[in-house]
Amino acid sequence: MLAEVRTYTLVPGGAADFLAIYRELGLPVQRKHLGEPAGCYRSEVGELNRVTFIWRFENAADRERRRQQLLADKDFLAYFQDVRGLLVRQQSELLNEVDLA
Repeated sequence: MLAEVRTYTLVPGGAADFLAIYRELGLPVQRKHLGEPAGCYRSEVGELNRVTFIWRFENAADRERRRQQLLADKDFLAYFQDVRGLLVRQQSELLNEVDLA
């Protein structure tokens, strides 16, 4: 399994607005292409105004295929235009699952 940890740093005070728009417009289209997020988290201490999502994929090829479908979806592009002004930075980290057996 491959996990993608995607963190969005938002303008000060922008997390609530970002999440409201995300719930209405972003989540439905992402569910359509990426499935259910493994998690969504909002920072409370340390660096504030951050929202982090964790997505699961079978492998890098699965991620690439599903992300291409998402980025080709007009509903996702419209959602992104709505939140673009709230974004300061985006960070993506890919993590490979480790077998501990």
